[in-house]
Amino acid sequence: QNFQEVTIQEIQTATSQDLAACNDTANFIGDTVITFGTVVMDALVPSPGSGGTDLVPNSQAAGGRNIWIQSGTGPFPGLDLFTTGAVLDNQEGVDILNLVSGDSVKITGIIAEFRGESEILPLNIELIDVELPVAFTTAPISDINDENQVNKLETGEQWEGVYVEFLDVTVSEVNPFNAG
Repeated sequence: QNFQEVTIQEIQTATSQDLAACNDTANFIGDTVITFGTVVMDALVPSPGSGGTDLVPNSQAAGGRNIWIQSGTGPFPGLDLFTTGAVLDNQEGVDILNLVSGDSVKITGIIAEFRGESEILPLNIELIDVELPVAFTTAPISDINDENQVNKLETGEQWEGVYVEFLDVTVSEVNPFNAG
């Protein structure tokens, strides 16, 4: 089949009007598309206490595996690459668990969302290149939260799924289970 080729930015970009109305739904939801990106994290990492001999998935969520890919820097370049297991039943090509930071990939997949985060469910992963530099964006923390720690969708959404470096930040508390 011939699927539409789109950039990650086309999938992710939301208008300022939509964001002001609290609508951050990704474009192409439910569509099968082709997109390109660079992996920003290793899919497998050494298991704690194994001395580096046992590898475990770096990120697991909702019973699946995920890593993030991005296309360049600036607003809206990142996307969650998510599988419901090590591979989808009908997935061809490269297994998500074989991907490492710096791999350039071509993904044919279905655009979806899970709890507000855009993702692509791969049907095919094609490795294009390896050991590419992984670019990151520097952004002010004020894009993400206001001074009362309230999320700012209008300016924060552009950094969803993106490898971002925040400067001049003081961490006062780390609470991974905070639902607020």
